[in-house]
Amino acid sequence: MKKFLLIPIFLYLIGCAQIGNTEVNLQKAETIKVGMTYEEVVEIMGKPFIVQKFPDNKMVARWSQTKANIFMRNPEHKSVDMGFKDGKFVKLLGISETKE
Repeated sequence: MKKFLLIPIFLYLIGCAQIGNTEVNLQKAETIKVGMTYEEVVEIMGKPFIVQKFPDNKMVARWSQTKANIFMRNPEHKSVDMGFKDGKFVKLLGISETKE
């Protein structure tokens, strides 16, 4: 009997998936000000999903999150890209949110 009770719980747990880092909050991204340090931005946004470094002390940080169930119904994607130079925020490169 206990095995039959575990099956619905198991299906529920595998039925939802999240790819990316912690919850991406688009409203928090809009509070970031030019000149803030990378550390200050991470304190507000959380750790980025990926950081790409370029010459001349430039880098792009991406916060990304995708949620979907196992059947890919109602996928939801959020991402924020920010540009930094010399460890300071210089430009919001993009914010996107997709819901189906």
